[in-house]
Amino acid sequence: MITSTGTAGSAVAVPGTKGHADTDLGSFPASPYNSAMDITLADLEQAINYWRAARPSQGEERALSPEVNTLATVYAMMIYHQSKALPIEALEPAARQLIDTWRGRQP
Repeated sequence: MITSTGTAGSAVAVPGTKGHADTDLGSFPASPYNSAMDITLADLEQAINYWRAARPSQGEERALSPEVNTLATVYAMMIYHQSKALPIEALEPAARQLIDTWRGRQP
């Protein structure tokens, strides 16, 4: 799980990501967007839309599917931390698998 420094200097865990307690979202080396090793916000939006179509909300409560929820959590934390891209290896295996499946279905 990646952590980010909170307001009082404490580490705040970022759900859907992994890493060491001293890892910070801003500490990743810069790399070109859209590489196979990065996931950008735009890519993540497309992956979420793919999974929303594949596994739509169901039930009276219209809850997100587990797939969409997993990716939406990563998306929310990227927005919160103002990250435009994130190394794919920083994600939990479940999120990585969902993105790999989506990428495998792209033309």
